[in-house]
Amino acid sequence: MTGFLAGLGAKLAERWAALLVLPCLIYVSAMTSGLVLGHRHALDSARLTAWIDDMATRHTASNAGVILLVAAGVLSASAVAGLLASALGNTLEWSWHRPEQGSLSRALTRRRQARWRAEDARFARELAAAAASVVSPAVRGRTPQLPPGAATALIRRNAVALEPPVGPTWIGDRFRALTRRVHRAYALNLHAAWPSLWLLLPDQPRAEISAGRDAHSAAARLGGWAVLYFLLGTLWWPALPAAVLLFAIAWYRARVTAAVLAELLEAAVDLYIRDLAAHLGLTPDDPLTTRTGQAITDLLEKSSEVGPRP
Repeated sequence: MTGFLAGLGAKLAERWAALLVLPCLIYVSAMTSGLVLGHRHALDSARLTAWIDDMATRHTASNAGVILLVAAGVLSASAVAGLLASALGNTLEWSWHRPEQGSLSRALTRRRQARWRAEDARFARELAAAAASVVSPAVRGRTPQLPPGAATALIRRNAVALEPPVGPTWIGDRFRALTRRVHRAYALNLHAAWPSLWLLLPDQPRAEISAGRDAHSAAARLGGWAVLYFLLGTLWWPALPAAVLLFAIAWYRARVTAAVLAELLEAAVDLYIRDLAAHLGLTPDDPLTTRTGQAITDLLEKSSEVGPRP
């Protein structure tokens, strides 16, 4: 047990160092450069070198107390920066997943809905032009062999959203599409069923889903660093290009990891919904129908008591 705990502690320390220490130290270094140089001397490396030499001259290496204080200050500033980046990342992740709220959010949602309708109409026209029957909305995108033009139109439509958009961001709509697709296929309320389903998953799918969740959170945390660099850019303009680059990378990674995580969650439902039904004492249909999913939902979606208690 002692060896296991020691190994676990070492792994946690390595992970903390990889995720936080290096980005934090880089940010503290950039912040120090910004405070010393400012906008006017933003790229003056000689000025920064002179400041470092002056600090080293005034506080010689023989003064162990000063060295310890400086090291403690750097580590404290790094820890604060890491906590701020994590908090900002959590806020960004929440904003990506939140439903339509506020005038800006409604405007973005309407814009995405208009784009989706336009691409959906193009998809329907391509099908009609290829003399294919109009596919119902419930099964669009599942036709095994689509004409080339229709396949391209379908890709363009799905790039906007897999389902008609109801939120301001692609990421939020991707996860909402997951719940709608699962409900359409099985009449299953995924929000109610997921905690029970998670308890039944074997170690491998759990590990894959956890890794996908961690990757999505890491992308949001990178966006948090972008916000910090943007704030630093108010004092030192070279931080602004870094902020833009970091946010672009964060947004790209967030979209990719959201798609992967949603696919993993949907696959987990497809593979283990029968096990969930069996553990709840239900006999799954063969092939599985919405009757089984509705029965699972009825058992797990516990409604609040309405009216006066007897």
